[in-house]
Order: sequence, then C-alpha cells, then structure tokens
Amino acid sequence: QARGRGGTFVTTHPPFLFHYGMIFPARFGSKGWLHFGTTLRNECEAASAKSLRRFSIFYDLTGHSDELDCKRLIKGIQAHQFAGLIFAKSDAELPNAILTAPAPPCVVLGAKPIDAKTGTLPAVWPDAQSFVRKALDFFVERGRTRLAILRSSRRTQFDDFLAAEIAARGLMN
Repeated sequence: QARGRGGTFVTTHPPFLFHYGMIFPARFGSKGWLHFGTTLRNECEAASAKSLRRFSIFYDLTGHSDELDCKRLIKGIQAHQFAGLIFAKSDAELPNAILTAPAPPCVVLGAKPIDAKTGTLPAVWPDAQSFVRKALDFFVERGRTRLAILRSSRRTQFDDFLAAEIAARGLMN
C-alpha cells in the first residue's frame, strides 16, 4: 500500500515467513482418507485462527499437475508464498513440477521420505512408544484409573510394552 510521501508499507508478517502449505494426497472425506488427516487439517485451521501462522490446505495431489489444487500450489511455490510445505503422507505421488521447483523447506509426515529425482524430502513420524507414554500420562493426570483397549487377538511386542507402561502407572486392575 502506498502511504503518500511516507513510502511503501511493508507488512510485519510477510507470507514467506508465516504461510505454510499442508498437502494431502486425497480429497477430504474420500476413500483412503484417514482420521489422522482430519486431525492435521483441524490443527492447521486452529493454528491459523489463533496465531500469526497461516496454513493453506491442498488436496488431491495424485501426481497430476492439471488438478486445481496442484496448479494453485505450484503457483504459490513460484511466487515464493510459503515458509514451508508439509506433506501429510509419505506415499503420495507428487507431480515433478512440485518436486523439482525451487521450493521452501519441506517435510513429510510419514514413515518414509518421498524420493524426488532431485533428492529426498525428509520425513518425520511420531515415536509410538513416546506417544503411548504421553497418552497414558494424560489419563493419569486427569485421575483415570481404568482403561479400555481395543486390539487384535494377535499378541505383539508392542502389547508387552503397553502392558508394562499401564502397570507402571497403576492403571491395571
């Protein structure tokens, strides 16, 4: 915005420092959509509402650069509008136009990185044991004394870990 003889106003929160892209390989609510995706989307909306960070959500990136959201994402990358890109799933097929563009910092939320022709996008994934410990501590802090656990009939090492953590917190009958 021009300010007359006072010069040009520069925003205090430029998009390339506060605007992030959250990229989902599927359309919200479609087949293959996971509850984890819903949680991520809701957290992006909440963060956008109560902080300076803003998240743009992109859906249906399936390897075709002619999709509307893909075009919108590529345009934003080319205009340097993002502080970073978060790929919500590691087995997404991303168009080469996204993987080869000079992009902002990127991360994949998944068990494996996305292998791009120009390199690899780093992947992060929650540590299941730390997640369980924090969840159990959450219940203990709220005075819970009993838990219900749904699982398959097949016993795994994780079941042994879970039982030990539950017992350590006195949550077993």
